[in-house]
Amino acid sequence: MFAVAYLLVFTVGGFTGMWLSHVGLNISLHDTFYVVAHFHLMLSGSTIIGCFCGFYYYFVSFFGLKYSRFFSFMHLVYYVGGQWMTFLPMFWLGFSGLPRRIHDYPTIFVG
Repeated sequence: MFAVAYLLVFTVGGFTGMWLSHVGLNISLHDTFYVVAHFHLMLSGSTIIGCFCGFYYYFVSFFGLKYSRFFSFMHLVYYVGGQWMTFLPMFWLGFSGLPRRIHDYPTIFVG
């Protein structure tokens, strides 16, 4: 299940990276939360899920113990759910034009 989650997160992160490679979108999305969300989804999302996948796969070989499938499933749900709950709003804010630095905020985002 971690391998499937890895493929999903890596595919979505790669798709958002293709949007950043487009010249017209890169100009409007540069220095926004979209870039931050893409970077962290690829770095902390894909990479760490891949590490967890390998850890759970080799757990029995390393320790000679069987891990709890319930707790590993809950780990997957909470980790991947937390990733999406954190980064989906950041993608939306980046599309809205919210810059990633506080001193660059336009007055429309003041409240």
